[in-house]
Amino acid sequence: MIVVGVVTSKIFMNRVSVRTIRMNIAPAGKVPWGKVRPEEENGPAPVVLFRQVGESYCYTTLCSPALRDRAIRKSLKSVTVEYNVFSDFGGVRRCTLPTVDGEPFAIGDRVIRDTEEFGGQVLMNKNNPPACF
Repeated sequence: MIVVGVVTSKIFMNRVSVRTIRMNIAPAGKVPWGKVRPEEENGPAPVVLFRQVGESYCYTTLCSPALRDRAIRKSLKSVTVEYNVFSDFGGVRRCTLPTVDGEPFAIGDRVIRDTEEFGGQVLMNKNNPPACF
């Protein structure tokens, strides 16, 4: 019984896959659907990485002055984003952001640069939620 439990946990739990996605970048936080955080929060707008999936959007925001400055300086419209996707029994449990256009942020599940990141989905059509990963 213990062997079955160990084998099941090794096969179906804490699976990691790397996804590389080309995403739009909004260094000033201006995105097609509006704002990603309330105006009353202080500080610079977060950098938003987003892509359209069907009629909806998948996005990740992060506070990275270096990435923001580079995107503005180079007039970047899109970047290559790498995600580590951790899943259990086929369901996504969490993601880390190892690199954005070659700039490192994490190694595996260990964050090496704190970016105050968050992400999600913006549903434009409630009947068809996007598959972000």
